[in-house]
Amino acid sequence: MTTTTLIKQLREATFASYLDCRQALEDQRGDFDKALEQLRAANLDKAEQKTERETREGLVVVARSDGAACAVELNCETDFVALTQEFKHFAHRLAGRIVADAALTDLDRVLAADFVDMPGRAPSSIALAVRELAGKMGENIAIRRVARFQTGPAGVVEAYIHVGALEGYGPQEGRLGVLVELGLEAPAVVPTVAVRALAHDLALHIASAGPRYVSPEAIPAAELAEQRAQFEAQLAAEHKPEALQARILEGRLNKFYETTCLLNQPYLKDESLRVADLLRQAGAALGTPVRVVRFARFELGD
Repeated sequence: MTTTTLIKQLREATFASYLDCRQALEDQRGDFDKALEQLRAANLDKAEQKTERETREGLVVVARSDGAACAVELNCETDFVALTQEFKHFAHRLAGRIVADAALTDLDRVLAADFVDMPGRAPSSIALAVRELAGKMGENIAIRRVARFQTGPAGVVEAYIHVGALEGYGPQEGRLGVLVELGLEAPAVVPTVAVRALAHDLALHIASAGPRYVSPEAIPAAELAEQRAQFEAQLAAEHKPEALQARILEGRLNKFYETTCLLNQPYLKDESLRVADLLRQAGAALGTPVRVVRFARFELGD
C-alpha cells in the first residue's frame, strides 16, 4: 500500500492534517496502526484542553428497536460541527448502541460501555470515543443526557423528534426529542395502532408544553416545599387579607402544576381538556385505563 493511500486513510480516520499524518507515518516507520495510535493520542490531548468550553449546540437523536426506544443529547460548541456528517454519524451510532442494550439506562453506564468507532478496531469505552471525536472535530463534545425506555406487553413507547423550521436535519435527529411510555391495564383488548396514535399525540404535546413531571405527586418534596415557601413570601409581601391567603396560595400552586405537570396541563389539541381528562376519555374508548408511566424531554440549550 502506498504512503499516499495510508495518509488518506489516516486523514479519514482522524481528521488530522496531511502533514501530521505523513509525520506520524515517518515516526512509526510506515506502520499504519502505530501511526493511527499516535494521532489518536494527539487528538485526546487536544480534546483534554477543550473540556472547560461551554457546549450549547449539538444534536438530539432518537432510536427504536424491539419495544425499546432511546433519546441521546450529544453536545458541541457550534451548530457548524453539529451539522457535520461525522458528528451526526457518531450520534446515530451511539443511539443505536444504547437502544440495543437494555443495561444502558443512565449516563454513567453509557460512558463506561464498549464502543467500536472504526471497523476492525478493538472496542474502547464510549467516554473515550467521545473524547477522540472532540479531538478530531476541534471542539469540546459531551453526552449531556440519555434516556432508554423498554416496554413489555402492557404498554407502548413512542419516540418523537421536533425539527422546527431549521434545515439540515435528517430523520430521527433535531434540536428537541421526546420519549413517552404509556401503560395499559388490559393490553390484550387494545388495538396497538390506536395506542401508538395516542402516544404520538402526547409526545407532540410534551414537546410543545415542556412539562417536567407526570403529576404533582412526582415533584420532589424539597422542590415543592421551596415553591410553596416562595408563594407564601409573595403573599406576605402583598399584604393580602388573611382570609383569602389560603385560596390564593392554592390557586398559585395549581398554576404551578399546570406549568410543570403533564396531567394538569391543558391538552395541546383541545385546551378545554386537561391531559388527565384526555387519558380518561381514551381509556373509555379503548376499553382499558391508560396511564403515562414516564416521559423524557431533551431540548438543546434548556
